[in-house]
Amino acid sequence: MARTRHVAVLVGLVLLTLACYAPHRGAAWVYEDANWLGTFSTAPEGWKIPGRSLTMQTYHWTWQVAGLAPSLYRLGNLSLHLANGLLVYAIAATLIPGAAAVWSAGVFLLHPLNSEAASYVAARSDLLMTLWVLLAVWLALGRSSVWRWGLVACALVAAGLSKETGLMAVPLLVITLLLWRPQIPIGVLAAPLWIGVGIAFGVMWQPLLSWLTMSPHFGGTFFTWPEYVELQIVAVWRLLALLVWPDGFSIDHDVISLGPAWTRAAYSLTVLSIGLLIWGWRRAPLVAWPIAWVGLALLPRFLFRTNEFINEHQLYLATAGLSIGAGAAIVGLWTWRPAWRVFPDAFLADLRRQWAQSGLSRRMA
Repeated sequence: MARTRHVAVLVGLVLLTLACYAPHRGAAWVYEDANWLGTFSTAPEGWKIPGRSLTMQTYHWTWQVAGLAPSLYRLGNLSLHLANGLLVYAIAATLIPGAAAVWSAGVFLLHPLNSEAASYVAARSDLLMTLWVLLAVWLALGRSSVWRWGLVACALVAAGLSKETGLMAVPLLVITLLLWRPQIPIGVLAAPLWIGVGIAFGVMWQPLLSWLTMSPHFGGTFFTWPEYVELQIVAVWRLLALLVWPDGFSIDHDVISLGPAWTRAAYSLTVLSIGLLIWGWRRAPLVAWPIAWVGLALLPRFLFRTNEFINEHQLYLATAGLSIGAGAAIVGLWTWRPAWRVFPDAFLADLRRQWAQSGLSRRMA
């Protein structure tokens, strides 16, 4: 009965998401999208991992059907967002109670912070990469079998073909299994991680080297490494604050105008998060896992200096893990009974027990 109710609510969330994004169907191209229009008619040459070959192929397939009419491109993005929301539910349902899993899907599908990724056609790489990462994690959390692990490997490859940061799918999968499936030997999990990292650096050494040494005039940044990392930390916490209080729009360069109070708060929250990660590694996986997920999902943004800071659509993969943690927290707070509520109940129960044992109740009856 409860499962049927959860499925019904999940269907309602999907319909509500469709209603919320319905106005986007007739929207024109925006600035970010317009920068990509010239590439839609060209099929990618070869398949490069890591890269965006698969993402560019989906653009080309859509162009062959709809030309440059934006509605079908936006429908493709919305379909990916809905699929990701269902995968968030599927993963959450294997880790936490069903009601919390429904809340997790609702937070992910309807939170305004994900609207940029779902709306901007140019952000499809984030949507597609997240789809494959979540699929790999969901398959790996299920019952082990040869065909499941084969599908996990295919999903990991697809993540690397969707976006360069799709390489983080491997450590995200490893950290999930370490926390939620500790019976799997760490050597078995570490082996594919190091193999994947080795292959990635071998194949992408020249691009990686160019990104690391990128000058400000060719897409890099004028900030030094310490300044850049500090601004990225502040940008992350500024966006994470929107999870709690989604107020207005954000632009990646907003971080430059934030005052020193934001910097102090960002550093304090970062230290606190690291402490919670260490404390909750074995004690509270629902605390440690979202923190580790966000850190790994955003790690490439701190390694390669670019001409932009973390923006909303780049946080899309991170919000998948955050949504599951938020769903568990919401249900936990909903069912939590503070001491001031527990004490009267226990006190009254004790009085009733003493009343029954005294025999007065029977004599009065």
